[in-house]
Amino acid sequence: MKKLVMEFEKGGTITAELLLDKAPKTCELICDGLPHTDTMIHAMWAGEEIFFTGYPITEIPPLENPAKRFDNECALALVNNEAKAFCIFYGPSIPRASVDVDLTVTYFATVIEKEQMVEIGKRIRRSGVEKVNISLL
Repeated sequence: MKKLVMEFEKGGTITAELLLDKAPKTCELICDGLPHTDTMIHAMWAGEEIFFTGYPITEIPPLENPAKRFDNECALALVNNEAKAFCIFYGPSIPRASVDVDLTVTYFATVIEKEQMVEIGKRIRRSGVEKVNISLL
């Protein structure tokens, strides 16, 4: 089983299990863009989500394993449009492009360390942006 490792600059390492059977093309493109370092910000309208835009993929994959809402999951998703946003949902969330524009995203991985992810997400919400290094385990 392939996993992503996300190391946050202010502390904490999270692993996420790729959903290869549910989002194969997205997982392939995500892995092709690794390793990658970027700056996470907290979402304004979606709920409990951190993200960055411009994930370095060579093409926009088809929508796979679509999700419009996350209740209490800790999940990774990709916005399948020009933004190519790499999102981590760590609690109740509705993916949004703006305050009143909901998105359907590709749910491609599940976070293993859920409690730690909640702590990191809340830290970014309170303290602002934070770099993350993403690699394949």
